[in-house]
Amino acid sequence: MRAFRFILRVVGVAGLLALLAIALYGAGQPLAPGTPAPPVHRARLPDGRLADLRFGDRPTVVNIWATWCPPCLAELPELVEAQRAWGDRVTLVGLAADSDRAQVLAIIDRFDIPYQVAEIDGRTAAAWNATSLPSTYLVDASGTVVWSTRGQVDRATLDRELGELPAAPPPPPSPAPPEPR
Repeated sequence: MRAFRFILRVVGVAGLLALLAIALYGAGQPLAPGTPAPPVHRARLPDGRLADLRFGDRPTVVNIWATWCPPCLAELPELVEAQRAWGDRVTLVGLAADSDRAQVLAIIDRFDIPYQVAEIDGRTAAAWNATSLPSTYLVDASGTVVWSTRGQVDRATLDRELGELPAAPPPPPSPAPPEPR
């Protein structure tokens, strides 16, 4: 009987640890492929102005991060490199969640971030199902999430996923000039 109780305790503790790991690190994808990209409400640029973030004109990488998150800071050089390599074809946006504005500005400066960064509230992070940070999403030119992941992302993964994205649709052709009469 003692052995049975011991086994039950071990299994119970292991189960609680697994639930804690899922709660802390998240499980699976933040948003499933095919999900429309949630709107980003009341995002503020580091200078305090409201950000105008729209999805749908070209593929976009959305990275939700925080200044206090070590994996978030560790992946920033990879994201900066990806922006420099893919910036002519893809938009990259950083959304700083639950972060102090002065610290956001300091990190933009420290990492020489060339892409737009905006501060978001918990409601926006929840709409993106960013239950752990960092969380990264690829949104296609139609505004649909095509890939997402929780945790630190590296350049090779970004390159692979970006390489699979279809390019933004070409602009409609210009109307033909009127025929001379």
